[in-house]
Amino acid sequence: MRRLMTLCVMLFSVLLLTGCGGGKNIYLVSPTPLKKEASKYYIKDLNVLLEEGGAAKNPENKTFLDQKQLNDQFMGYLNKALEKKEILGNSSDFALSIRINYERFYHLGGNALMKPIISHSYKVYDKNSDTVLVSDAQNRYTTKYGYLEEVVVSTKILAMQWDAENEPKDVEMVANLLIEDISRLGE
Repeated sequence: MRRLMTLCVMLFSVLLLTGCGGGKNIYLVSPTPLKKEASKYYIKDLNVLLEEGGAAKNPENKTFLDQKQLNDQFMGYLNKALEKKEILGNSSDFALSIRINYERFYHLGGNALMKPIISHSYKVYDKNSDTVLVSDAQNRYTTKYGYLEEVVVSTKILAMQWDAENEPKDVEMVANLLIEDISRLGE
């Protein structure tokens, strides 16, 4: 019974903590040259900071990505999301500078994960200049899947079955949400 209550409290905590931080796009140039869902972007600069917390990581477990590998994984998913939205550009288009703080939390034993806590910020630069057109930041949010998938993910987390092979799902979700927000910039 005590174990069931502990699981219920953990599940409630996970569900309570899911959601987005809700940033506000700050336009620094008016009128903005950005066109909603039409402007093209390329990633000029991506900096992912990995912080690890929760129970100690199992030092024998080498399956989790390090900071450089996580940065590369984010770059791949961000470019894939830009391409999917048909707004992937090149160096003659609007430049993105993105910062992501990714807090990875380990379960007891250090072989399984809880949901990450993410903060991010970005700036959009004008074509061929250092003029910042838009900036935005969202602090301390986590992934939230569709209702049924959220239940499955939360159950896997509670059962300590959410691990290194599942982490790319969280990374891809964050990348997709970030690019969705960027695609809606402009008029």
